[in-house]
Amino acid sequence: MTFTVTGGLLFATLTFGQTFEVKDRNGVPVITVSDVKMFRYSDYFKRDIPDFRGTVKNVSGRILLRVSITGVVHKKDGSVVKFTVANACDKGIPPCDLRADFTGDAQTMFGQPSKFYPEDFESVEFTLKAKQLKTELGFHFVGFVAKDEGCLNDYLATKSLTGIALRKRLAELLEYECGFVVEKPLRAHILDEKKTFTIGHTTFTGVRIFLTDLGVQLGLELPSHHSDFGWVTLDALEPGTVLTLEDIGVTKDN
Repeated sequence: MTFTVTGGLLFATLTFGQTFEVKDRNGVPVITVSDVKMFRYSDYFKRDIPDFRGTVKNVSGRILLRVSITGVVHKKDGSVVKFTVANACDKGIPPCDLRADFTGDAQTMFGQPSKFYPEDFESVEFTLKAKQLKTELGFHFVGFVAKDEGCLNDYLATKSLTGIALRKRLAELLEYECGFVVEKPLRAHILDEKKTFTIGHTTFTGVRIFLTDLGVQLGLELPSHHSDFGWVTLDALEPGTVLTLEDIGVTKDN
């Protein structure tokens, strides 16, 4: 028996062995949770106690990122009990990434005394948090990011320097924390602050940006600089296709 519902929420009555299709916010199935069981008999307690078990499968055909599945038990008195579907990962604990062909057994054990038992259990539903990679048009940036307008003006003044004088001045800007250097192309989001700078006979348009590092967002790398905000010249931004993360779950990350 399979249960589906638009938007990724799943609802079921107390029936063991059910299969649920977890859909993304567009109504497309991305995960199934099958062979669902909510209770097991305990020889120690001499009764059925909560013990969720099920098989989680990625049916999206692509890698799912930062996946976390939450079970919500509805009790007959109208209250709810939430739990994380544990072990539903390639490795580690949720949120985690699921490869395109992932299938794994999940289990969540509940402490005793439990907050619900078969006699007050009414139904269960599942909600999804997840992300996927997508491409869109944007800007990349690599180079010096000034912390404020004054520091950008000082950086632009170095364009008339060469050799040792240039290297010395750039080192001073970094030493006095007037900015930082981005050594690999990062996505740059242009903010609503813009200013015109004039150095000699040359005019520059400066913009304030916000940088995002996909490797840091995915937990694969540590931040390489202390700030994500700063000032650069508009002509230093490289337009093109950028890789970004998109929420696909019903529940967004806070």
